[in-house]
Amino acid sequence: MRPQPSFEQLEGRNLLSASSPHSFGAIGDSYTDEYQFYAPDRSTAMNYVEQLADDRHLDFGDFSAAPPRSAPRSQGFANNWAQSADATTDLGPNGQTAGLAAQAAAGDVDVAFVFAGGNDFRRVFASSDPVAALGTVVPTAVTNVFTAVQTLLASSPDVGVVVATVPPISVLPEVRGAIAAGFLPQALADAVDFAIGAFNDQIRGLAASSDRVALADVDELVDDIFAGKEFKFDGVTIDRNSASNDPASLFLADGIHAGTVGQGLLANVFVDAMNGEFCTRIRPLSEREILENAGYDRSHGHATPAPVPPARPGSSHGPAGSRRACDEMFGAAAITLA
Repeated sequence: MRPQPSFEQLEGRNLLSASSPHSFGAIGDSYTDEYQFYAPDRSTAMNYVEQLADDRHLDFGDFSAAPPRSAPRSQGFANNWAQSADATTDLGPNGQTAGLAAQAAAGDVDVAFVFAGGNDFRRVFASSDPVAALGTVVPTAVTNVFTAVQTLLASSPDVGVVVATVPPISVLPEVRGAIAAGFLPQALADAVDFAIGAFNDQIRGLAASSDRVALADVDELVDDIFAGKEFKFDGVTIDRNSASNDPASLFLADGIHAGTVGQGLLANVFVDAMNGEFCTRIRPLSEREILENAGYDRSHGHATPAPVPPARPGSSHGPAGSRRACDEMFGAAAITLA
């Protein structure tokens, strides 16, 4: 059994002891489930768990390409319980939360990622009564995520949880294509986006209510990606509209899943959340690393590794000054995962 890390209070934040090893776990859906096992589209890319494990050596448990483990954890990392196609209603019955909580209780997981809810809102479109589904999807999804987070927190006083918001569903090529073809009313897509906003407000409140919970604001990330007339990444224009397996496309050919570039940015949202709330020192992925992970051929190589960003008020990095407080607490001994 791995020795459990100690948590100390400093300005309302939890500090993972620099002398303790960090191990990570996750629950969620296809965005978190390892991409490599899902041909033909996801297997051409790397998701955020795979990139953090590969480039920053984050420990998500033993890896297996064969499926000898019992459901719900099959192929992939032993601590990554996420299952493709799962909604928040599946977190409990399918055993994701219980499995990760047991690992945390045994001291095998220090930080737990919770990223779920997207499929709850996608299922509204397939409902026989979308209006009725809209009336129940937010309270149901909020209850399920809150239950998962509280279960993980209760499993060990030494575990920290990073919980994620969900981006608007209207950015997906799958949805935009259905609207353009006349299969999906724009008003329904707008109503689902509004419901997602209500869900995200609750998730932000959950993160703010506990110094053992960090916020990975994926919704804010996607807003930033779509804010300008175009999205450039280390000089490369990323296509936000077309769905393809080209490394310069934001979304894969299935029209649902982000490619390696989008997933690399997602990885940094989780890193920033941990660095800000738990005073970890995990270096965010550089643009060059993400493009190389995507298989994009860069010959100029001018991108440089990204430093741990300074905290800015109102962001998931924590309040201004928290980075300085971490430095004063740990100094040169602060853990850095390179």
